Amino acid sequence: MFSVSPLLPSISLLISLSFRSLLPSLCYHIPVDISSLIAFLRLSSAQKFTLRKQVVIQVRNGASVRSLATVLPFSSRTIYRWLTRCAIGGFAGLKDRKRTGRPRKWTAEHADWLYRTVVNKTPEQYQFEFALWTVKRLRIAFREEFQITISNSTLRRILRTLGLSPQRPKRRAVRYSPHAVTLWKSQSFPRIVQHAQEMGATIVFVDEAGLDSMCVYGRTWGKQGETPIVRVANSKFRVNMLAAISPQGRLCSMLHEGSVNAEVFLRFLRQLTCEIPGKVIVVVDNLSIHTAKRVEEWVKDHKERVQMEFQPTYSPEVNPMELVWAWVKARVSKMTSKTKAELRSNLEAALELLTRSPERVRKFFEEQDCQYILA
Repeated sequence: MFSVSPLLPSISLLISLSFRSLLPSLCYHIPVDISSLIAFLRLSSAQKFTLRKQVVIQVRNGASVRSLATVLPFSSRTIYRWLTRCAIGGFAGLKDRKRTGRPRKWTAEHADWLYRTVVNKTPEQYQFEFALWTVKRLRIAFREEFQITISNSTLRRILRTLGLSPQRPKRRAVRYSPHAVTLWKSQSFPRIVQHAQEMGATIVFVDEAGLDSMCVYGRTWGKQGETPIVRVANSKFRVNMLAAISPQGRLCSMLHEGSVNAEVFLRFLRQLTCEIPGKVIVVVDNLSIHTAKRVEEWVKDHKERVQMEFQPTYSPEVNPMELVWAWVKARVSKMTSKTKAELRSNLEAALELLTRSPERVRKFFEEQDCQYILA
């Protein structure tokens, strides 16, 4: 292990945190926090040279570039570039070169502000009309905060350097409660699992959805500048679905034409008791048809077979059925359903495919928001 010379606290902390995992077999991989990158940006030219030199020494002592890139705030490409500079000019080649052109406008403090703004704040907090961060809105917020104007390309480069990227956001209701979701995952659901094990019951997640003839999901190739056209049915029609899945990979489903009310939901519960032996613990959201009085009375009369549990309000992501519906809709919408019979047939085929593929159903429980179910 190399020794760290008495440098300023910022570089000492960065080196100690970053290289702690390199001893001696590189078997401990500590993810690099964004603070390590910000700390590096704050270092002086001499401190950056010392850190580059120590990275090169580690490679020469047998550490792989890929392993170093997993624990340091530098990419493999950056480390290879340092190795090339050292091979050409020795350790002196690792020193900062004289920069050409205009001085850089942004500093580590600016990068830190950008990261925390994107991750922790929303455009509404800056009185923007829309809720999504774009380069244009970030430029405006940045200019108002620091009275500095930077180009779009520079801002994109900073954001990518910080490990940020444009992504399709998940939707959350205004009344969504992170605390309620945490309690559900850490306390409520584990108690349900324990009760199911004691009773020999099967836990299933139930939900309803629908697909109409006008829905088109996904993308298709086409000529640049001309949006492709997908022909759909002349009239709009809809088929609704009810389904239940278990962590073991079982799926039960039912199609229904018309609105789904408490009576339709009860019909599906009766179907579940016929298809699944023993007691069934049904996890649902707080939709009105699930909490209807007639449903409550039926469950009470059949408590030896059915038990209802309710997930937190406004948190559909904790129910893996949302992933099932996304998969089914993406598959069926790619088909041409000119009549309601064709749409129903395509939905039946997609659900049947899942019914015959328990391994595919189990994968829905491996998604990030649903991993708590398998814990």
